[in-house]
Amino acid sequence: MKTNFGSRSRRYRVRFCYFIRNVLVGLTAVFVLYTGAAILFCGNSEWWGWRDISFCFSREVLEPWPGIICFVLLFPVVLMATAVAWALLSRRQRLAFLRRQWTWPKLKPWLLFAGILLGWVALFYLEENWRGQRAWNQYRHELEAAGEHLDFASLIPPPVSDDQNFAMAPVWAACNQTFKSSPHLAEGESYSPAATKPADPLHMPITRTGALFPKPRTHLEMADRPLFPPGGIVQNQATTNVLTKVTDAGSDYRPPLLGNWMEGKLTDLKAWQFYYRLPQDTNTTELAHTNEFPVAAAAQSPAADVLLAMSKYGGPLDELRQASERPHSRFPINYETNNPLAMRFPHYARLKECSSALQMRAVAELNNHENSKALADVKLILYLSGSIQNEPLEWATTVRREIVAMSLQPIWEGLALRLWSDDQLAELDQALARYDALTEYQWGLRGERALALREIEYFRTERMANGFGDMGEGTMWILTLAYRCSPDGWLYGNEQRMAQAFMGQLPTEAEIHQHIISPKMVKRYSLASGRLMGGYNFPGNFLVWDFFPYQDYKMSPWAKIQASVDMARIACALERYRQAHGNYPVMLDVLAPEYMAAIPHDIINGQPLHYRRTTDGQFVLYSVGWNEKDDGGVPTTKPEFSHSSSGDWVWQYPAVQSSTDGD
Repeated sequence: MKTNFGSRSRRYRVRFCYFIRNVLVGLTAVFVLYTGAAILFCGNSEWWGWRDISFCFSREVLEPWPGIICFVLLFPVVLMATAVAWALLSRRQRLAFLRRQWTWPKLKPWLLFAGILLGWVALFYLEENWRGQRAWNQYRHELEAAGEHLDFASLIPPPVSDDQNFAMAPVWAACNQTFKSSPHLAEGESYSPAATKPADPLHMPITRTGALFPKPRTHLEMADRPLFPPGGIVQNQATTNVLTKVTDAGSDYRPPLLGNWMEGKLTDLKAWQFYYRLPQDTNTTELAHTNEFPVAAAAQSPAADVLLAMSKYGGPLDELRQASERPHSRFPINYETNNPLAMRFPHYARLKECSSALQMRAVAELNNHENSKALADVKLILYLSGSIQNEPLEWATTVRREIVAMSLQPIWEGLALRLWSDDQLAELDQALARYDALTEYQWGLRGERALALREIEYFRTERMANGFGDMGEGTMWILTLAYRCSPDGWLYGNEQRMAQAFMGQLPTEAEIHQHIISPKMVKRYSLASGRLMGGYNFPGNFLVWDFFPYQDYKMSPWAKIQASVDMARIACALERYRQAHGNYPVMLDVLAPEYMAAIPHDIINGQPLHYRRTTDGQFVLYSVGWNEKDDGGVPTTKPEFSHSSSGDWVWQYPAVQSSTDGD
């Protein structure tokens, strides 16, 4: 039966109602979808009510979504237009309109379509879950049968009693308080470590603070700053004149640099002496009143003044030395947390700061002819690097590598100045021989793989993406929605791809046997990862792209540190040979087995390291470097970038040396 709506003007009004209805239905659908998604984002609410809905339209949610803001503003306008159009219809027209819209013939196809759609969605989820879980379980069993450990819990170091644990010494008390604390900040509150824990005695910056030396935001910003003092150290230079010069210039400076053995540069202790002795003017802000170092009333030798400045940290460093006599080290990392991304590692920064202070002090002790103390500080640096050796994390192995690199500068300076004795050189060789970069690289990768799999498992079971870092961040909404809507099979598939990506980075049996870390590993990994990823293959690897372990720039530092340690050991043996025979040998082969058990080879290609004596009675020892090319012992032009492809990694000494051997 056809409904009669009357005159033409009334028909136009009905059509207008239909138009408003369609617009309203569309906007209502958007409103429902958005509200449901935002409620899923909230994640922590146990009930869905007005509090959740009001939160969905809070400024925090709407601010980054301008399209939703337009919708929120347009929705009341559409409602008002609907009310006006409805008022223009008569009662008979309104009843006819409602009957026509809500009849069974009209609703039946929509209900049928909804039922079929829900059935297909259910079948899709079942199939994806079965397929992804089956493939992952099969691949996991293959790896476990080959001896690989994928469970992060199996890599966690065993507990250690506090009285036998270096990491539980009293000097670590302030640092250890931050391991399991993860403060969630109130709105508008800023994170302040000083407000949440007491002063840490292991916080040991070797630089001053203030307007002349503000903390840089980036490494590039630091590199762009002029070196202090301007123009270098001049004989009989007056500190007041220099201070007036730099304050008038109004420029930010960077502190003096430590030496760089790869460039053949000794540490300029005169520059550091001048830097530490700058007067503190209480009437200006050019030099801060905090982080000042003790200075003598009258200038001493550069080494003595630097040692006096470093005496600020003498007490905590002595406590570390006493604690190093304990047989074990296990820091209280919160391995038990169900969210691996919430783990905190405050001890890494403290270990690096302590090592930097020890490095500076050891260099000054060598120049002050206190070789025994310098040796003890170098050995303590190496002990600090070993204190995190059992932590199954790539970050831990990276920090360990950086700390080992810090120990090389005082070793090199002592060799360049011919200050180490035979017994001291033998002790240094024994301490350096314990470090194996290839083993560290594999341990870090396997631990990081197990941690990444645990992270994905957390996303699959909890369906939450929050707690990234240690600053108390809230929920990451986009990722949380993706996790809550994704089938389990997709996350299982990401676990499989992640494990395959890490397996592609491990060295082959031949490389392990030959003890090689070369660019060929990067090329092989790049080809394997290209086949593995195959472009952005959503949804099989959407998480792998976020946590993808790119190693093309991470692998070369491992080769560099192993080559550096090997050359340092050979240099110690060469110095012992020179002290016994009066000059350096013609070939390296004569060093074994009297001065070292075996001569290390070049980590890049497995060939002997290049060595030759020079006409000035010195020698040049080098690895071919990351470009695998013998550049004749020409150092790389950018030694700070360990993945630079030009130049060799060279161990050589400056022309001027001390005439005193040993203590």
